[in-house]
Amino acid sequence: MEIFSIYSYAINAAEKLSQFLLSKFSPPPVLLCLGTDRMLADCLGAMVATDLRNADYPNYIYGGLAAPITHQSAQFCHDFIHTMHPTSPLIIIDSMATTEQARLGHISINSTYVGAINSLDLHANLFIYGISSLLRNNRLCAARLNNIFSLNSAISDGIKKFTKNIQKINKNYPQQICLSKN
Repeated sequence: MEIFSIYSYAINAAEKLSQFLLSKFSPPPVLLCLGTDRMLADCLGAMVATDLRNADYPNYIYGGLAAPITHQSAQFCHDFIHTMHPTSPLIIIDSMATTEQARLGHISINSTYVGAINSLDLHANLFIYGISSLLRNNRLCAARLNNIFSLNSAISDGIKKFTKNIQKINKNYPQQICLSKN
């Protein structure tokens, strides 16, 4: 169920995402970023993870270009996160395909998992999907790199702004909870 949507090409997309996250979370959540660089349409989650890791995101990040988490390993990673961080909020970030041309480049935030693999039983506080490619006749069409970059910038910049705002609001909150390993 979609609860929020923004267009990644909008000038204030990152700010709107940051404000939305501020309304939902106090400490920065654990991130599970799905995707791989082996397929352009599915690399968004891995790109966001790498970008945030390079910016010293102050909580755990799972996934990335160097250590991708694909849908084959998503359930195991999800269960591991819930075991290791049982009280931490979780956001899952992934790519999504659409049948509607007008939805390309949108960021869809959902309260439930709506991914392509129906057999996955993923639970998180929020799911952030970047609509990266078209789906025609149940086949994935080629994705545009510019669209992936726009989605990545809006999502990662929005999460970075959210983190900075949390640190300003709560000066007692440490600058770094932990640094994720590359």
